[in-house]
Amino acid sequence: MEQKRGFLLILFLVTLLSAKLSAQDPAYWRSDTFCLNTSIQYTFTITQNGQPPQSWAWSMPGANPDTFFSTTSDQSPAFSFSQAGYYKVVITVKLADGTDTSVYSDVLALDPSPPSNTLGNDSTYCGEFVRILDAGNPGSQYQWSTGEKTQTIQVDQGGVYTVDVSNACYTGQFSIELTQRNAPDLDLGPDGFVCNEAPKTLVAGDNSYTYLWQDGSQGIDFIVSEAGTYSVTKTDAFGCSSSDEIILKDSCPPDLYVPTAFTPNNDGKNETISPYTNGIRSLEWYVYDRWGELMFSTDQIGEAWDGTFRGKECPDGIYIWYLKAYDTNYGLHVQKGSFLLYQ
Repeated sequence: MEQKRGFLLILFLVTLLSAKLSAQDPAYWRSDTFCLNTSIQYTFTITQNGQPPQSWAWSMPGANPDTFFSTTSDQSPAFSFSQAGYYKVVITVKLADGTDTSVYSDVLALDPSPPSNTLGNDSTYCGEFVRILDAGNPGSQYQWSTGEKTQTIQVDQGGVYTVDVSNACYTGQFSIELTQRNAPDLDLGPDGFVCNEAPKTLVAGDNSYTYLWQDGSQGIDFIVSEAGTYSVTKTDAFGCSSSDEIILKDSCPPDLYVPTAFTPNNDGKNETISPYTNGIRSLEWYVYDRWGELMFSTDQIGEAWDGTFRGKECPDGIYIWYLKAYDTNYGLHVQKGSFLLYQ
């Protein structure tokens, strides 16, 4: 170690440790750990070629008494820390030749009371989960029931987890229980069909659960008579939920009906004729007279015949119709029949 310019001697009186440094040594001196409110005292002696330093100053922000939040020029200041955390104690010296040097100590102040439990409360999870457990109390040593020795661990399964926390000021053990529960089984079945003539009942479970259907109802089952999307959320006593939905299409047989007569006599009643349809996607409708001549045709659902041909009223009598249609499930329907036209 370089000695030409003298030496700097610093003593920590609480533990009676000492360190020797020259003015050319790096600024970092050492790390110390203390319990809160423990009296700490550093002292120094220094000469340079037999000459004392011109001045010196200690800096210890956060220390007590609060005058040490700035600096003190005492040769052996006594101080303490009242809040846990990391601090820095620095001494800056102007040597006899006017040059400056400084060294510092990193100080960790620990609470001498039992460490705080930072694991949190026991918890229940529904299905898969990931949780970070933090033992807190930085600067301590850790021993988890999982065998890990870090401050934090990651867990993804239920169980009881414990950790031993210890340092120079305290020792403690903490635990937390994580319960993993399965979400309730729920299956409304595959998508399918329904008809208002044959309602379907969707069953979600039994009375040991609560239910919420898409319309806000809360029964165990739900009666469906119309096509649509239906859903339900099923919740157990622990708050774990499952949801499912089902899509039901219309399976009612399509309605195709042509009246047997109409009277286009301008009395405002029964003036036109057209097929009645329900569940039909598209159609073609043809009307013929008794000799087979085409009187009217359309491919528009709802378009009616008014009993005229080429702008003239057709005579009373029997007319033949032919119908080809596709329902909403693309099923083909072919029908034919007749109706009476009379004035």
